[in-house]
Amino acid sequence: MQDREDTKGNLRLGEFHRNATFKKKNRKPTTKKQIRDLERLLDREGLPEEVRTAKKAQIVVLKKEFKKQREAQLFELKYKKIKFTEKKKVIRKLEQTKKQCQSASSAEAERL
Repeated sequence: MQDREDTKGNLRLGEFHRNATFKKKNRKPTTKKQIRDLERLLDREGLPEEVRTAKKAQIVVLKKEFKKQREAQLFELKYKKIKFTEKKKVIRKLEQTKKQCQSASSAEAERL
């Protein structure tokens, strides 16, 4: 077995380990994080008044957007089980009609 530590005491990767490379994902920050960031920016002193008013307007827009997102999540969570049961009903009905069609076609084939 290969020694896992070198002479300086630093951890060394063994022969079966891979070097991990992490790619930075270009994701848009969440609305909640954007609101917090803007609020922190407004807490600073020495910010010009026109920038302050623009950022406050941006916060208002982001809060409305966040509220809509939150309501949509709650609605989806609330009706998730209902959608699931309705889907099951439809699938069951489809299977029943497929069986009926197959039995009708086989019965008609026997008559001929």
